[in-house]
Amino acid sequence: MTTASVADESSTPEPAYRRLPGRGRRTSGCVSVGATISTIWLASDHLLLRESAFGISETYKRFYFRDIQAFIIRRSPRWMAWISVWTILSLLFFFCWGTANWRGWGWPFFSALCFVLTMVQLARGPSCVTYLMTAVQRELLGSLNTVRKARRGLKTLAPLIQDKQGVFDPATLAQPIQTPGSRAAAVAPAAASHVSVVVRASRIHFVLFATTFAGGCIALWETFRSSSGTITATAILLATIIILAVVTLAMQARRRVNKTVTALTWTITIGYIVAWIVIYMFYATVYSVQQAVHSAPQQKPPDVNVELTPGALRRMPGFDYVLLVYGGCSAALGVAGMGALFFGRPRVKEPPPLPTKVDTDAAA
Repeated sequence: MTTASVADESSTPEPAYRRLPGRGRRTSGCVSVGATISTIWLASDHLLLRESAFGISETYKRFYFRDIQAFIIRRSPRWMAWISVWTILSLLFFFCWGTANWRGWGWPFFSALCFVLTMVQLARGPSCVTYLMTAVQRELLGSLNTVRKARRGLKTLAPLIQDKQGVFDPATLAQPIQTPGSRAAAVAPAAASHVSVVVRASRIHFVLFATTFAGGCIALWETFRSSSGTITATAILLATIIILAVVTLAMQARRRVNKTVTALTWTITIGYIVAWIVIYMFYATVYSVQQAVHSAPQQKPPDVNVELTPGALRRMPGFDYVLLVYGGCSAALGVAGMGALFFGRPRVKEPPPLPTKVDTDAAA
C-alpha cells in the first residue's frame, strides 16, 4: 500500500449519525430490570444498534440497508400487565384509606401515585416487540418497544431502505398466472380487495358517555334540588365515570376508533381526574382551616387528619357553582360522545381493486 492511499484512507470522514427517537431495554418480557438499554442511530447507508449496560459497557451492531429483509412487530402483554398491576395497587391503597376512616394522607398519596403510573402506561400506548430480519440473523430492537415508536421508526426507515433496495410494487404480486384454470384465482383477489375497513363503535364507549350524561343530569338536579341521596349518587357516578374512562382508554387502543370519540374519551379521563384532585384538595384545606379556627378558643391542637365526606363537601361555600359547572360539562360531553358514536362517519379509504384477468388480457 502506497503512502498516498494510506493518507486518503485516514482522511476519510467518519459517517454522520443521527439518533432515531425512542429508547428501551432489550427484553421481550414484562420485567426488564438488568437488561441493556438499546438505541438506534442512522447513517447514510446503515443503521447502528447501540446497547449500553448501565453506562459501564457498550456494544454496537451495524445493519446495512441493502441487507435488511423485514421488520417483525408483535404485540406483547407487558402493557396490559402493568396497567393491571398499578390499577389493583391503586384500588388496594384506596380501600386501606377507607378502612382507616378516611384519615391520614399516606394511603391516598400511594393510591394517587399508582393511578398516575397507570395513566403513564395508558399514554405510552400498547407495547410490542420489534425484530429486524436479515438473511443470517434476527435482532431484537429494544428501543421500538411500543406500537407508536415502531410506527414512527418504520416511517423513517422505510424510505432509506427503499432508496438502497428499490421501491417494491405490490401490484406485481397480483398478476395472474397464465395457466389453464387460473381464471378463478385471478378474480378472487379482486373481489376480496373491495372489502374496506370499518371503524365500529364499542359498547364501552356508549356506557361511558351515557354514564357521563347521567352524572351531569344528577349533578344539575343536586344544584337546584339538594338532598342527601343525590349528592351520594353524584359521588358514586363520578367514581364510576373515572373507572370507565380508564378501562375505555385501555380497550380503545386495541381497535380503530373515530378521532372525535378518542378525543372525548381522553378529555373525560384527564379532565375529571385533575378536577377531582384539585377541588378536593382545595376544599380539604378550607375544611382544615375552619376546624383550626373552631378549636382555637378551646386551646386544642388542630386535627391533622381530615375526614371530608360528600355531605360535608356539599356544605362548603361555593360548591353550588362547582356542581353547576360539573353538571353542564358532563351533560355536554355525554351528548357529544353519543352523537359522535351514532352520527360520526369514519374516514377510511378503500384500497384500489387488484387487476382482473380480463384487464390483464386487454393490456396485453
